[in-house]
Amino acid sequence: MFADFARQKPEIDVEFHEASAAHHLLSLGMARLDLAFTIGNSHAHSYDAIEVWHERVFLAFCEGHPLTFKSRLAWSELAQERLLTSSGGSGDEISAYVTDRVRAMGGEPKVVAHKIGRYSLLGLVASCLGIMPLLESETIVSIPGVTYRPIGGEVLPIFVITSPKNDSPAARALLTLARTTGQSG
Repeated sequence: MFADFARQKPEIDVEFHEASAAHHLLSLGMARLDLAFTIGNSHAHSYDAIEVWHERVFLAFCEGHPLTFKSRLAWSELAQERLLTSSGGSGDEISAYVTDRVRAMGGEPKVVAHKIGRYSLLGLVASCLGIMPLLESETIVSIPGVTYRPIGGEVLPIFVITSPKNDSPAARALLTLARTTGQSG
C-alpha cells in the first residue's frame, strides 16, 4: 500500500513513527500525526477508526525447533515456550495479546520483553533463545536461522485512525488508498 502511495504521490514524503496505539492516539490529538495504523482498536477514543485489512499471526522459531516441523500451530502448543517481545511500542500490545490467547487455552506463557527492535529480537530467535510472535507482513524479512509458522486461524484486524478535524490532502489520499486496499485484499 505504501509503495503504491509513493508511486501515485511521489511529491509526498511519508514519515513513519513506530509506537504504541495509545501513543499514536495522543499524537493524533496533538496534531503530530495525520493517520495511525494500529493492530486492533481497543483503546477508547473519539477519532474515526476504519478497519482496513487483516493479518495472519505467525511465530518465528530457530531452525530445527520441534514446532517448525508442523505446518500450523495452536496456542496450546506455546505454553512451555519463551515468547520474546519488545517492550514499548506495539510490543506491549503484542505481549498482552499473546498472553491472553495462551491463558485462554489454560497455559501460562513465559513472555520475555526486551528493549530492542524486531531485527534484534529475530537475532535472539536465530540463537534459539525463544520464539517471537509477529504479523504475516513481517515474515517478508529473511533472517538466517529463522523459520516462520502461522498460528492456525489467527488473524488480527489492522485499523487506520484519524481525527475528523484533520483536513490534510495527503492524509485523505492515503486514507482513500488504505480503504481500497482493504476492500480488495
